[in-house]
Amino acid sequence: MPPLKSPNRLWDITLKLVDNLVIRASAAIQELYGSYDNKECRTQIEMFQQYLLSYIPSVVLEQVLNQCQQQRCLNSDNRIWFSIFMHKNMKLLQVQVNIRENRADDAFWIENLKNLGNLVELDLHLVCTDEILEVVGCYCRKLTSVNIMSKVETDIPSGSLLFPFNAMKLKFFVSDEGLRHLSNCQNLRVVTMSSLIRSHCGGRTMSVAGIRQFIKSLPCIQYVSYSDMGVVIADDMDDIRSLPLVRINDSHPQVSHIKAMSRLCPRLQELALTAVYSQTNTVEVLNALRESDLEVEDLELVNFPASDSLMNFIKVKGSFLTRLCLKIRCITFDMVSNIGQFCTNLKHLTLREDYFDRDGPRTDEMLSACGGFRCMFTNLECLLVGGFQWNPRIILPLLLTDAKHLQNLTILCHKDYGYLDDTFLRILRANPMAKLVYIHVNCIIGAKCVREICCCPNLRYFKYIVSICSSLGFIEEIKEEFCDKNYDFKFVDIVRDV
Repeated sequence: MPPLKSPNRLWDITLKLVDNLVIRASAAIQELYGSYDNKECRTQIEMFQQYLLSYIPSVVLEQVLNQCQQQRCLNSDNRIWFSIFMHKNMKLLQVQVNIRENRADDAFWIENLKNLGNLVELDLHLVCTDEILEVVGCYCRKLTSVNIMSKVETDIPSGSLLFPFNAMKLKFFVSDEGLRHLSNCQNLRVVTMSSLIRSHCGGRTMSVAGIRQFIKSLPCIQYVSYSDMGVVIADDMDDIRSLPLVRINDSHPQVSHIKAMSRLCPRLQELALTAVYSQTNTVEVLNALRESDLEVEDLELVNFPASDSLMNFIKVKGSFLTRLCLKIRCITFDMVSNIGQFCTNLKHLTLREDYFDRDGPRTDEMLSACGGFRCMFTNLECLLVGGFQWNPRIILPLLLTDAKHLQNLTILCHKDYGYLDDTFLRILRANPMAKLVYIHVNCIIGAKCVREICCCPNLRYFKYIVSICSSLGFIEEIKEEFCDKNYDFKFVDIVRDV
């Protein structure tokens, strides 16, 4: 049976109490002294902040700010609320603002960031500008992680419904100049930015050359979220011997990009490649990846066919993988069995068919028995599998029979295969899934099967589809039993008329 509910932690209670205290105080300060622009208002904020810090650890304020600000309905001057939390010793600042109600402009962030020299992580999502990055580069030199997603503006009047939306007229505020300022933060390891360069939009833009110079200037950089890093490192890199990059995203992979990664990135562990139809030679890219010195642990392939080149790559490099994500045309029996046999250290697996192909191979026309194979997926902890054409009656036993360590399971059937009770019950007889915590089953199962899955001893979340013809009263009895026994368990059921 599932574990029992635990009482609220003292830490969580503390955060909630402090959050409520700050909400009431900020409302009182605004009522008495007006907006943040009033000097007396800012003085009162500073006094209240010192009062809080004299009674509670500064890390509490930090946690309240970063966990609770999304829940705030900031119809008032949110600069007062932010300022109460921002103290000189804080290490983590995540800015999450409602753009339409945000009164924290560039001047506010520039003024306050000058006092936050101990920051280690900074998230400026949708508020960042070159001017703010200039301050960050001067005063926040200890940063190891930063989100510089640009502020966005449009010429369309706020709230107007008379003008059609045109993304080409959006204005952005981060450019290569901002990257040059940010390069003063020599401890940076992770930089989150726009995945695309919007060269046709208004305002300021970054360039491939600017991003290239940026990563060259950072001795510790491990990941930049720009989606065409293969293009960045493939050219003009003769003046450096190597890059400390650990993860790379490449949306236009080519053989030259793979060779550049192999030469420049000896520490590369995570690689995401997205093939562009009619532009990417997936066979050549996979062959180059197989023949390279790269031994990545985390691999994502999008729009790559389940070809012989993919199978050959898995046979040669599969033993290095602990995480594999394939978003492909069709999930085949041979592909899954190859992954199971050669990716012996796999802990996280995602298999997605992203669209329906009427001419693609059908898994129900392939082998339906997995006898003769040795144990597979024995180290698997997290699995997501789904699509339009795959047959869960064939693929699921192959994936789950020996997955004794599975903790997180998501099954998505975009085609009606009817009841899958026999499949699940057969799997559970071979593998009781003693470590399963989360399961989302987007296919139809009956009441008996629901009951059997609920017996997984560590399960805490169960989302599933039941037929309106099923014994719904029996399922309600299960829910009432779990509630009466105070089990830490959440049911999410969807009733479908089939």
